[in-house]
Amino acid sequence: MIFRIPVTILGVQEKFLIVCRDGQETVQWLCEIAYQRYAEKHKTKTVNYCFVARRITDGSLLSLDDHVEQVLADNEAIEIDTTKHMNDDDDSFNVATDEKRHVVRLDGYHLKSSDLVRLGTGDYQIELPDETWTAVRKAREVI
Repeated sequence: MIFRIPVTILGVQEKFLIVCRDGQETVQWLCEIAYQRYAEKHKTKTVNYCFVARRITDGSLLSLDDHVEQVLADNEAIEIDTTKHMNDDDDSFNVATDEKRHVVRLDGYHLKSSDLVRLGTGDYQIELPDETWTAVRKAREVI
């Protein structure tokens, strides 16, 4: 039996229809194919990701090792979430690199959601101005 599974990547407004020939493919395979199609379409570099898959109908968490025919019906949609796989070769959080790092100054008054997004990329460092350190010291003295 052929399974046609619509796959949505969390945070992306597109669905990718993945066709499984006999249902023997795993949920992990579904996730990888959907992410490959997304990366090809948007010309992003591929990074090792950990996947979390859920059925959209009931929100059930799916094991990545399960076969499609065991846990999904034909045309049953799933949603996947991707998390960057951290390993020893990943230096995105290493401060001592030769790459230019950008700095986000946090003063406690002007933090925007765009700043949080930039910090989440690993290409930005947090810097606290002297006024902020002074305020922190005063707060510690009160405690």
